[in-house]
Amino acid sequence: VKTVGDAYEIMLAFSPTDLKECSVADIQRAVGLSVQCSQELLLCALSIFEVLQVGLSVRCGTAIGPAFAAVIG
Repeated sequence: VKTVGDAYEIMLAFSPTDLKECSVADIQRAVGLSVQCSQELLLCALSIFEVLQVGLSVRCGTAIGPAFAAVIG
């Protein structure tokens, strides 16, 4: 987990060796856990918004692919 601007980024990295040894089910499980994490973050944010009565924007997304990059600065 790291911050990028005003966002948190959660990443699970697979090396080429890991990917060769992973089954499709392993990758599906990892993506499923990522989506579940996003859902839980949204529910947590919603409960905080209700208690504090503030309006904030929350964005969650899941991306998979051969490479991942971010700008840190």
